[in-house]
Amino acid sequence: MIAIDGTNALKITAAMWIDCGVSKNLIYDLFFDRYKSIYCQLFAHTMLLPDVDYCGKDLITETVKKVYAEMSSWSV
Repeated sequence: MIAIDGTNALKITAAMWIDCGVSKNLIYDLFFDRYKSIYCQLFAHTMLLPDVDYCGKDLITETVKKVYAEMSSWSV
């Protein structure tokens, strides 16, 4: 399911941002455009996904929201 794959990509990127020891500048440069795109697509998805009781927006965790806010205000 694409929504699940997108959510997993956001979670992995958020985990790297928070505690991987990788330069935040590098993570931002390599991943922010795609992170933002996936985040916005999931956030806008308010219809229930097939065969489950949640929508794309429900898959965005508090950690992912926090990292998105940090990355959005990041300046390199």
